[in-house]
Amino acid sequence: MTTIPKILRKYCCFVFVILLFSNCKNDAQKKQLLPIEKDAMTTSATYTYKKILPSYLKEIEAWEEYFTLKDFLDQWKESTPKEALDNALELKSLTKNAKDSIPEGPLKTPAFRARINVFQNEVLKLVDLTDLNAKSAYTTKQQMTTIFKTFSNVNLKINAIFDKQNINNTVKIDSVFKKMR
Repeated sequence: MTTIPKILRKYCCFVFVILLFSNCKNDAQKKQLLPIEKDAMTTSATYTYKKILPSYLKEIEAWEEYFTLKDFLDQWKESTPKEALDNALELKSLTKNAKDSIPEGPLKTPAFRARINVFQNEVLKLVDLTDLNAKSAYTTKQQMTTIFKTFSNVNLKINAIFDKQNINNTVKIDSVFKKMR
């Protein structure tokens, strides 16, 4: 009777050892199948914005601060959230300089100033993200997208202002009213 429990013990030990080795083998296979994830803060994203029409660029060529800001944003078209946060303070100062140096003329309107103010507010939100402890790549990318959209709105407003100016210059309103009398 003592021989049966010895055989049962050996059999149980044998099964236990086989199960132990088979489980270890599965863990190694699972580790190999897991994809290697990149750090989200170093993953590059692409941003775009609407441009000023080439015929209107000569109208604002004296506004150097705008072109400095535009060149800086051009460098950011392919950037990571980390780069965006690292350069947020520089973007803030370039935005303030551009806002404070709007040239005299057709761009000095409340509607255009509103576009510049919205753009500056979005840049300030990005600067606020640099101060937060919980920096999120998703939030930073969203804010960068918003910044590029508001810069597009600034450019579209410049186009609209000069479109209106061209229409007013080509149509002589006084002559139209004289014909109506």
